[in-house]
Amino acid sequence: MNTPEPRKITFHEFVGDMHDGAFVRELEAKHKEALAHLMNKRGKAELTLKFTYTPAGDNGVNIQPAPIGLKLPAKSMRAEFVYADDNGQSYLDDPNQTELPFTIIPGGSKKAASGQ
Repeated sequence: MNTPEPRKITFHEFVGDMHDGAFVRELEAKHKEALAHLMNKRGKAELTLKFTYTPAGDNGVNIQPAPIGLKLPAKSMRAEFVYADDNGQSYLDDPNQTELPFTIIPGGSKKAASGQ
């Protein structure tokens, strides 16, 4: 009686077949997302694959993929300025700036209240 030869599979074939191809389709989508983001924004991205291997019986192994990780550069935003007091309150105007005393002189020009 002839025993059939066990079917061999490479790692890339195994990954391609995982979850009926869903894993590699997700990997491809994240890969494209990283490339598109970098082409538009520059910077760097990190795509992470992680597999957990656990024994299963005498000569078997369960291979569990973790969710595919994708880190993209944060969106760059310009800084905004506010004034702040000792209590952490923010202001659009300087809370320490006192109002300067001006009076309106006939003819529309401003002159300091001290008569200068």
